[in-house]
Amino acid sequence: MIVYINSQKKYLGHILSQIKGLESVFISYQKQSLSIEIHDLDEEYTICYRNRSVSIKKPILIDDLITNLMAMLKDCFYEIEGKFFYPWRRYIIEGDKIVNLTEKESHLLYFLLLNKDGPIAKKNILKSIWGYSEESETSTLEAHIFRLRNKLAILKITDFIITFESGYMVKNSL
Repeated sequence: MIVYINSQKKYLGHILSQIKGLESVFISYQKQSLSIEIHDLDEEYTICYRNRSVSIKKPILIDDLITNLMAMLKDCFYEIEGKFFYPWRRYIIEGDKIVNLTEKESHLLYFLLLNKDGPIAKKNILKSIWGYSEESETSTLEAHIFRLRNKLAILKITDFIITFESGYMVKNSL
């Protein structure tokens, strides 16, 4: 099931009423996307994302769902060569060494980590991260990849982002 959430305050009951037992749901909100699991219980829903879960009483308001999801996401991380990347906190940490990322650098790295099926076309990255049209001519992506690689190198993460003629991918997705 795919759910696109906008800023309108509506009950999700009509969407969630279709869920029986356990359902995987893909949510898109403010250009951020994630896949969650929802367990339909009698009086509440339990929402799980990676290593976190939260229970929300029925009926669910969109604001309640977003608030709870954002709280869960702040503590979620990805391991990259023994370092920990926190996308919503916008940093990579190893021991006491922290490398801060800009919002776009964090979105870019997160997007590459989520799309591990092969190289992602440059035009798709530009559209997903910056909202550019496919006809746009810009060096924005290349500049951000360059800066991101430099920041990864501070933590001795090298050759992690691989360049292809058609686009980019991360090393562990080969």
